[in-house]
Amino acid sequence: MNTPIAELLVAIPQEAREYLSAGDGLGRASVQQRHPNVQETLGLPATRAAIVAWLADDEAAAPSNAGFATRCLQHLGPKAAPHEAPVVRRFLLHTSASVRTVAYEFFIVLYFPDKNREALYMLLNTMVVDPEDAVRAQAMRYIERADAIEELRPFLTLWRARAYQSGWGGTSAYELANRLLDPPPASVRP
Repeated sequence: MNTPIAELLVAIPQEAREYLSAGDGLGRASVQQRHPNVQETLGLPATRAAIVAWLADDEAAAPSNAGFATRCLQHLGPKAAPHEAPVVRRFLLHTSASVRTVAYEFFIVLYFPDKNREALYMLLNTMVVDPEDAVRAQAMRYIERADAIEELRPFLTLWRARAYQSGWGGTSAYELANRLLDPPPASVRP
């Protein structure tokens, strides 16, 4: 993109930038006290378009911008739109697991529960082979929520065998896969 990153960032209203920059609930509450209409500003189509434009810039994908990119993607996620997908897709390859996770969640909103089951299955398969256990574990939770265990059973069975061989036997994702593939009998369930 030819527009300097500073111009793209300034296009996001100041109170929205402050809110998205605040890392925790206390920081966000502080921004809301200073800017009582921040939620309204965040909901404006122009604000959303400015966030997407910023994310489209190469600088947004820089590791130094991972926190802000994560919060921008979190903001977009609940109202994920197909025309935003090309911008968000590249964050599936980000070096930060938290950025990848929220990018995956954006696509889950697009495909879940019945909007496009095959695309959802492919997305979940991709999450399951992510190098970070937290992403893989989240995939297992989504597989359960989507009631996709039977559809993905052959893939998960193969993944579980290879995960064990790769030394992932004690990971959260591995344990969740075991629970999905071999649930305890109903009389033993908590």
